[in-house]
Parts: sequence; C-alpha cells; structure tokens
Amino acid sequence: MSIFSGLGAVGLDSFKEKSIFEEEKATVAKDELSGLQIMEEKDFLFEKSYTCPVCDSKFKVPAIRAGKAKLIGQDADLRPRYEGIDPIKYDAILCNNCGFAAISRGFTNMTTLQMRNIKEKVCSNFRPLPESGETYSYDDAIIRHKIALICSVVKNAKASERAYTCLKISWLLKSKLEIMDNKKSAEYKELEQQLKESVQNAYDGFQQAFSKESFPICGMEEMAYTYLVAELARDLGKYEEATRLIGRIIINPNANQRIKEKAIDLKERIKEDLVKDLAAEQK
Repeated sequence: MSIFSGLGAVGLDSFKEKSIFEEEKATVAKDELSGLQIMEEKDFLFEKSYTCPVCDSKFKVPAIRAGKAKLIGQDADLRPRYEGIDPIKYDAILCNNCGFAAISRGFTNMTTLQMRNIKEKVCSNFRPLPESGETYSYDDAIIRHKIALICSVVKNAKASERAYTCLKISWLLKSKLEIMDNKKSAEYKELEQQLKESVQNAYDGFQQAFSKESFPICGMEEMAYTYLVAELARDLGKYEEATRLIGRIIINPNANQRIKEKAIDLKERIKEDLVKDLAAEQK
C-alpha cells in the first residue's frame, strides 16, 4: 500500500512519484446531569476565507478559533493533544475548485514554476471532494493532507515542508487507529502500513533538511528538531542513529533543561526497546 492510497475519488490515484524525498461566537451546550459546559467540535471552529494562489478562487474552510483549544499534553513525537478537538485535522487547506492544497503556514507561498507544475500535474486531474459539513472526520483530514503532500512533491518544496506534511499525516493516522474498534481488519492493517511509510518519509525529509536548511526549521530550533528526528529514528528501529542524536542534545550546553530531560527519557525508552527486541528474538 502507498501513502497516497485512497485518492481515487479526487482523480489523483495515478500519482506516480517514485519517491517523496529525492536529491464568531461559539455555542455551548450544557450537560443537564452534571451542570458542566460541554463544547462540541464545531464550537471550536469558524469559517476562514482564503484565495487560492493557483486559480484565484475564493473559498472558506473550517479553522480553529484562537484561544479556544486547550493543550493538555504532547506525545513523544511532539504530536499535540487538545481537549475537545484535534486541531491537526484542520491544518491542510484545500482549494476544492482546482485541487491545490498545502499546510496552512505555506498555502500562499508559490513561485511561477511551482504554479505551472501544480496546474499541469494536479489541477488537470483533480475532481472536487464532496462537501464535508461543519467539521472534518479523520478521513476528511487525511485525504486533504495527502493532497497537500502531492502538491508539495509536485512543486519541489523544501525537504522540511514535505517531511512536516508526512509527520502530520502520521499523527492523523495514529489518531484514527486509536479510535478504530476492529484492530484485525484489513483497513487497520493498511493504515498501519501507511503510518510506517509516513514516519519513514518524515524521518528521511527531516534528515535531508539538517544539511540543506537553516534553523529554525518548521518553527523548531535546532535542539527540539534534533530530538524529533531522534524520536522518529527510534520509532523506525534506528537505535544507533537515535542514540547519536540524543548525545548531541545531552552534551550541548545551550540545550534547555526541558529538551535534555526529553532526550534522557528517549534514551531510556530505546534501552527498553532493545530489551524487548532481544526477548522477541529469543522466543
């Protein structure tokens, strides 16, 4: 299965790139039993206006209201967790007229050559998505991020942009897998494979960006970025590389204590992984 699986409905199922990396007021409902205010997902959202840089169409998409979503934690791979909503679902902006999509921070950045390539390789094949309603499901979000990934490949975006999009796809896939009931279904296994491919591509792209781009990269300073790449390496079983990157953080006098503690925790988890792998081999 490919990371681009499931795009037949929008006309992009024949995308054949060999490799991604190559040289308003919210309404609040009340819980009558507890008296607590319960916000629905739509209450965190408003309609944000965009103008497509490729076809000049004006459109609106759901976006997160500033200050509404409360951060409650962060996973080891820096996936943020919010109360009541997953903002990651709304970070890929799609023009449903021509098919151009990008992560929100890079939606308007486009050169003439990039625009021409998008028109030739994406817009000419794109078929509009059905209306999604007030909120996005994980399926809605994943397909939008996959289209954004195709566009980033077609326009030869920076390695970090492609890697960041792959990372976001991996976060969405993890979230969908977490809520699925049938862990033995064919769909579950396919999504697991797509997740592995997404993490691998994120790792490859971020590694490329190390030598080609200047910090901050994707909003991250060097030590936070190094930690993320180390975590992705651990997830892929690249323990030697992960340990090497961890060492760079621990010995760096400019790394803050928080990121050093995360690096030390990652080092311990690698030791645990090695013990588990050894036990599995001995069975």
